[in-house]
Amino acid sequence: MRLLTIACLLPMFLMTASAQDLGKDLGNKSEIRGASATDSQISEALKDVLSTGVRDAVRIGGTENGFWSNDQIKIALPDKMASLENGLRLAGQGINLDQFQLAMNRAAEAAAPYCGPILLKAIASITFSDPRQVLNGGSQAATDYLQKAMSPWLTKAVRPYVEAAMSKYSVKQRYAPLQVQMTGLTMGQPPAIDIDQYMASQTLNGLLALVGSEERKVRDDPSAQTPLLKTVFSKR
Repeated sequence: MRLLTIACLLPMFLMTASAQDLGKDLGNKSEIRGASATDSQISEALKDVLSTGVRDAVRIGGTENGFWSNDQIKIALPDKMASLENGLRLAGQGINLDQFQLAMNRAAEAAAPYCGPILLKAIASITFSDPRQVLNGGSQAATDYLQKAMSPWLTKAVRPYVEAAMSKYSVKQRYAPLQVQMTGLTMGQPPAIDIDQYMASQTLNGLLALVGSEERKVRDDPSAQTPLLKTVFSKR
C-alpha cells in the first residue's frame, strides 16, 4: 500500500517540480536588460562603456608599475621560456630572467598610452551584429566581442608602438643571453619565440582585461552609469 501511495504521488511531485522550474526559467528570461531601449541606444551605450574602459585602462596600465604590479595583467615569461625557467636559473640566469620580465612590463607600460587611440578607433568603427545579445551576454560580453572581432587588426596596429617601447627598455638585448642559454639546455634546438608578436599581444590583452573589468563594474553599478546607460543596463 505504501509503495502504491508513493507511486501515485510521484507524478504529481514531478509535475509540481517541473512547473516550478519552468517558472524560474521564465522569471530569469524576463529579467533582460534594455527592454525599453532601441538597438541604436544599446550600441551607443556599449561603445560608451568600452571607450570609458579604454581610458581607464590607459590610465592604470600606462603608469610605472601599471603592468608590473598588477597580477591581472602582469606579463609573464613566454610559455616556451617558462618551461625552461628552472634550468635557466640553475645556469645562473636568474637575474637576467628577472630583468627581462621587468623590461617587458616596462615596455608595455610605455606603449599603453599610444595603444589607447588605436583601441578607441576600433570601438568607433565596430558594428554589433546583435547588440541586444551582447547586452544580455556575459559580464564583459562587449569587451569579448571587441577582442574577437578586432584582435588581429589591433595587434598589428599596436605593434610598432610596442616595438618602439621594447627598444627603449632593451627587451631584445635582455632576451639574447637567455636565448643562448636555452640553446644549450635544449641541445641546440631552442624554442622559437617571436618576442615582438608576444609583446604586442600581451600588451593588448592586458589593456583589454582592464577594459573588461570596467565593463563588469558599469553593468551592475548604477552609480557608474549615465542616464543612457541606466536605460540600457536596467533590468525588466
